Amino acid sequence: MIQHVFSISVKRQSYAGLKKANRLVQVNPNFQVFDEDQPCEVTLKPFCQEVELDEQWSFVGEKSNQCWIWLAVEHSTNIVLAYVFGRRKDDVFKDLKALLKPLNIQRYYTDDWGAYERNIPASQHEKLENRTRKK
Repeated sequence: MIQHVFSISVKRQSYAGLKKANRLVQVNPNFQVFDEDQPCEVTLKPFCQEVELDEQWSFVGEKSNQCWIWLAVEHSTNIVLAYVFGRRKDDVFKDLKALLKPLNIQRYYTDDWGAYERNIPASQHEKLENRTRKK
């Protein structure tokens, strides 16, 4: 089984070697200058509250050899947050849901396949009729 979640990394930046560093004006408020001799602490915050879940299949060689990709897409931007390859089984869906757990998703939009209903609390789940993906 192949799994993927996008990750974020922090790179330290320093102006120590620049001749006019003390006169530079910070243009990007999201850019921070770090002291290379001090530890760097990074806090990641979830950026999405709602996610669309969908599964798609193809085959390798013959139609009886199906391969499924399970996708988690951020609802408002259509950014793929995570995906899992495997069979169309509840266990594979649970792997995808585990990848999403750190994001603390509040709302899941899905089609009407049973794995979603069995594994997502009703208070967080909404079925979308024949249109899981926005057009």
